[in-house]
Amino acid sequence: MVKQYLTLYALFFLATSLVSFFVTFLAWQRRSEKGAKELVYLMFAAGVWSFLILLETNSATMVEKIFWSKLAYFGALSTPLFYLIFALRFTGKDKFISRRNIMFLFIIPAIVLVLTFTNESHRLIWTGFSGISDETNMMEYYHGIGFWIGYVSYTYILFIVATIYLFSFIFRHTKTLRLQGLIVFIGGLLPWTASIIYLSGNNPVPGLDLVPVSIILTGILFAYAVLYMNLLNLAPIARRTLVETLSDGILALDGQNRIQDINRAALTFLGISDKTVIGLQIESVEVTNSYLMNAVIDPKSLIQTKVQQDDVLKTFSVTKQAIKDHAGSRLVIISDITKQIRAEERLSKLTNCLLQFGSDKNSNINSLVTLCGEELGATCALYNKLESGMLLTQGQWQAPSDFRAIDSANGHLCYDVIKLGGDDPLIIRNLQTTDYLHSDPNVSAYGLQTYIGIAVKYQKKAIGSLCAVYQDDVVP
Repeated sequence: MVKQYLTLYALFFLATSLVSFFVTFLAWQRRSEKGAKELVYLMFAAGVWSFLILLETNSATMVEKIFWSKLAYFGALSTPLFYLIFALRFTGKDKFISRRNIMFLFIIPAIVLVLTFTNESHRLIWTGFSGISDETNMMEYYHGIGFWIGYVSYTYILFIVATIYLFSFIFRHTKTLRLQGLIVFIGGLLPWTASIIYLSGNNPVPGLDLVPVSIILTGILFAYAVLYMNLLNLAPIARRTLVETLSDGILALDGQNRIQDINRAALTFLGISDKTVIGLQIESVEVTNSYLMNAVIDPKSLIQTKVQQDDVLKTFSVTKQAIKDHAGSRLVIISDITKQIRAEERLSKLTNCLLQFGSDKNSNINSLVTLCGEELGATCALYNKLESGMLLTQGQWQAPSDFRAIDSANGHLCYDVIKLGGDDPLIIRNLQTTDYLHSDPNVSAYGLQTYIGIAVKYQKKAIGSLCAVYQDDVVP
């Protein structure tokens, strides 16, 4: 009868050990990824714990059981601590994982371990033991104050801290990352629940330590997450910088060019319609903007590229920055700098125009008017000066052959701009539906739709206007 039960419990602990070591192997294969080393430590400690409990379960004498139980405390004390460290790494709290902090966290486990091996002198860990069951070959351990304070309380504190960070992470992140955080949380919750059952006296099999048994479920969860959910590939190394509201496109790539995170702007710029690209190699993702994709993949830290989008030639800046402590990972920022480049080009043209000024005033004025019309893409551009109630056109670009260069100022758009004398341009669209259709003869004569004009001042007084007009409805 003993042999039958012994085999059953031994299988439980053997399976737990094998699953733990299997997850350890999976994590070790991915040891370059964030959190992989911490998961190796966690699952290896859990596997050692389970294996030593297996030996305790199979032991036939009290002395042997106590011996293996003492050794099992190496795994029992380190597993909760490694779980906290793994949770901190997973949730991006790397600043807390310093050598000094880890050594500090190991102080209490080290003390408990010493008390365990010297228990016969003080009985602070175990106050006594039951007899060995003839049916299960199990022995119950009666615990002392050192166990309750140094092991139970400390372990629960570690788990509570890990839970706080994991819950914060779960509620803060996107669906994929949130599900991974939930798996890490449940994986830690299972041994904690088993511990409560074991310590509360509700253990279905007296003397059977359920905590190592529960680790088989934790290991299965972690193995599934590693194999099918890229648990170690998608830890949030830069999520706080990937703000969805940013106009810049931002994505994080790991050393193997897998997308760790991406915001909406980057999806739009690259022309990615499938939003479920997390974890995929960027080269395998279908995009409509191949030129920009090539710039993202290019190892150069800064690239400018011109791309035709929606019949508009746009200029993008692609900047890459290495992510600290993650070899090969980088943050890629895609910025639409079309307006900036356009402004720089206009400033350069204006500078060249001014540098070419000569002694001929009318020629200088016409050069400025021409530049204004060309840069604004107008139908026509004019500089009108107000003199004695008349508008005198002193500079023009693409003016119609029958255009009247001298006319009464009243009712003209340019006259109203001069009267207002503001520092901001006056923009009027849909001119055909305004009173200017009847008051300004040029609006009806040339079918003008849009007007952009600004007052020209001398000694803070408006003396004329520079304008650009369009025969189409234009949004400046």
